Amino acid sequence: MTYYAAHHEALEEGERAAGELADALRLAGLTLPSLRGDLPTITGEPLVQLGRASVPLVRELAQWIRDRADRTDHAGH
Repeated sequence: MTYYAAHHEALEEGERAAGELADALRLAGLTLPSLRGDLPTITGEPLVQLGRASVPLVRELAQWIRDRADRTDHAGH
């Protein structure tokens, strides 16, 4: 595979992963407006740019994660 093809494939993989996260966040009623695939690392590892988000959105996301982490903690005890 050429460098260009590998680079393009990694970028597409990042885009797919960003789409999967966007879909999951939507189920929780959350949207990261700048979420997107990003250029891969120098070694070709796909990346996702989580982007910028408002302070209220970040706090809402943090609370959503904490709520689910608490449920998981209590379910195991």
